[in-house]
Amino acid sequence: MHRRRFATLLGGAVLAPLWGCQRLEPDRQAIVRILDLSASELVWLERLAPDALRELRDGLERPGGERTARAVDLTFHLIADRSRTFAFVGYPALPDRRSVCDGLLAE
Repeated sequence: MHRRRFATLLGGAVLAPLWGCQRLEPDRQAIVRILDLSASELVWLERLAPDALRELRDGLERPGGERTARAVDLTFHLIADRSRTFAFVGYPALPDRRSVCDGLLAE
């Protein structure tokens, strides 16, 4: 192998994490893509601070251990309202008010 070619390959491997593998997509857009949120669901992200958005993205992109538990907590906080939970899984929208049927929904 030519030494110049070898140096290029080695340099590319060493420097790729610094330039080529950086996140180009903002956290908010990445979460929208990962969770497949519709246009009407984008307002849900307003509940989360920028640090929480970053934590959620990290947990969704690289799950494992504590990151996964935190991502689950943040996702639940994001879709905790009954209207959001039903919309997220594709059911018709429901009001957030409680009714007699709530016991049946829990079962």
